[in-house]
Amino acid sequence: MASEITLTAKFVAKKGSAFATSFPDVTTTSVDMAGDNCGNLTQTIGTTAEAIDMGDVNTGGNTLGWFIVWNRDPTNYVQISYGDASGTNFVDKMIAKIPAGKYAGPLLATSNVIYAKANTAACSVGWAAAQL
Repeated sequence: MASEITLTAKFVAKKGSAFATSFPDVTTTSVDMAGDNCGNLTQTIGTTAEAIDMGDVNTGGNTLGWFIVWNRDPTNYVQISYGDASGTNFVDKMIAKIPAGKYAGPLLATSNVIYAKANTAACSVGWAAAQL
C-alpha cells in the first residue's frame, strides 16, 4: 500500500493592508510509510529537557518520520529539539518554540529521539507521529 500518511497545511496572515497566504490555499500531500508503527500520546514535560516518549513509533529499525506536537498548557511555552538534554546542544538543535495552546508541525524528523522542555512549569504535551 502507498500514501499511508496525509499531510495538510494552510497558512494565512492578515494585518492592516499586509496579507500573506500559502499557495495553493490549502496544500495536501500524501507520502509512503515504510514502517508499521504510528501513534499518539500525551505526556507531562518538565522544565529540564527530556525525551518525548514516542512508544513504538521510533523503534523496529524504521526511522521516525512525520510528527506534530501540540502544547496543551494554557500559560507556558514548550521548546522542541533534536539535541539531547545538555543545555547548549538542546538550544543549538531547537526546532520549535510552541506557545501555550498552540502546535508545531507537521515536522519531518531528522532524529529518532525528540526532546522537549517546558518554560517556568511542567506542561502537558501531545504528539502524533508515523515511521518512514
